[in-house]
Amino acid sequence: MKRKTVEQLVGVRVHANPSGLAETHAHLAEFLTAAVFDQDGKYETRESPTVTVWCAGGQWKASVKDRAEGLVMWLSAETWAELWQMVDLFVLEADAPWRHDEGVLNGKRVKK
Repeated sequence: MKRKTVEQLVGVRVHANPSGLAETHAHLAEFLTAAVFDQDGKYETRESPTVTVWCAGGQWKASVKDRAEGLVMWLSAETWAELWQMVDLFVLEADAPWRHDEGVLNGKRVKK
């Protein structure tokens, strides 16, 4: 069976439609929805990242996971708007407070 050329398949270039989010949080929309990246003119698939949000101790908190790179970042703020502004600012920055996700080894959870 012949594999499809990713470059010709517009639908597989995004995990979800970024419209709406792209207007308010462009970096976050790109981070969450980009399904491929250009590697020297060749498109490589990218594992879907996640953002988990919760409240605790009077703070809004978020866990941002870049599964493709095996990285995780935890952020907290007093308001929802401040938290989303921080997430949008940091997701595409190499200097953001990223840490290695030690619970993941080659895409699988490490047994403790």
